[in-house]
Amino acid sequence: SLEKWPEQLKLSFLSPAFQSQDKIITLNRSFSDNSNEPVYVGQLEQAVTGRYYLQLETEDLMIPEVGYQSGWKITLEAQVSPGTPILLKNPEA
Repeated sequence: SLEKWPEQLKLSFLSPAFQSQDKIITLNRSFSDNSNEPVYVGQLEQAVTGRYYLQLETEDLMIPEVGYQSGWKITLEAQVSPGTPILLKNPEA
């Protein structure tokens, strides 16, 4: 069911050395023709290269009378280069 997939995810490229090189993008849920699972699509203004901490997380939601409800976050250190896939997955799965 589509309800279990968030509308948006946040993908952060966090530089271990220079905070000014951090980049954060919003990924929007889209649909693949041959799968029941959505794909998430986003775009950076310029290529990211080098060693980064990657964080993929749900956006915190404000729920009336409950407060902020946080979801999940996956973090991975990786060498990033354009055109090279990086797999982010739940380490407990």
